[in-house]
Amino acid sequence: MPAFRIRPFEARDEARVRAICFETAFFGEPIAPYTRDGRLVTDTLVGCHMGIEPESLFVAEADGSAVGYAAGAVDAGRFTRRCVPSLLPRLLWGFVAQGHILRGTSWVLAGFAFRYGRIGMRERERLLVAYPSALHVNLDRAFRGQGAGSALVRAFLAHAGQAGSRGVHLSTTTPAGRDFFTKLGFREAATVRMPRLHGVSREIWLMTLALPV
Repeated sequence: MPAFRIRPFEARDEARVRAICFETAFFGEPIAPYTRDGRLVTDTLVGCHMGIEPESLFVAEADGSAVGYAAGAVDAGRFTRRCVPSLLPRLLWGFVAQGHILRGTSWVLAGFAFRYGRIGMRERERLLVAYPSALHVNLDRAFRGQGAGSALVRAFLAHAGQAGSRGVHLSTTTPAGRDFFTKLGFREAATVRMPRLHGVSREIWLMTLALPV
């Protein structure tokens, strides 16, 4: 089992965090079959975490390189209000500048992402009072099942607790992810059927964990 350590995110980790994000962006699998624009994808999913709240971003390091990350927001409502105004212009510019506006597959993926975000935000709104912090975790496939994911979650939970948060919410898109978070004490708050993409519809599970006060 490769040795790893958990530590706060550093600027030198950006390329690896983006690479891991891209390789796990489509329900835990690579998103490359749908788009090759890694910058656009990773700006959407982890850009604000690195730029706005890097103190809530943790990495698992092995052999001197990040092999996984936990990207969180202590106050998810405030984080979203800060992220969206800075992120949207970059995404719109990237969509046009990289030629996505001319690609049908890009429009399909963009439409799915918009519906995914709208449904997810609607469900999360009711969780923010009791569970104001948000989290997502991604690991290099070679390091899954070896304890790095659990250690990353615990690092963020300790950080959020020290910041005074009452609870954490997250979403997971696979049964394996649901089982993983259940073992760490999270409980299902809602199950949401997502829009169809290329004929396939999936469920996401919103899960919550109360923190000691």
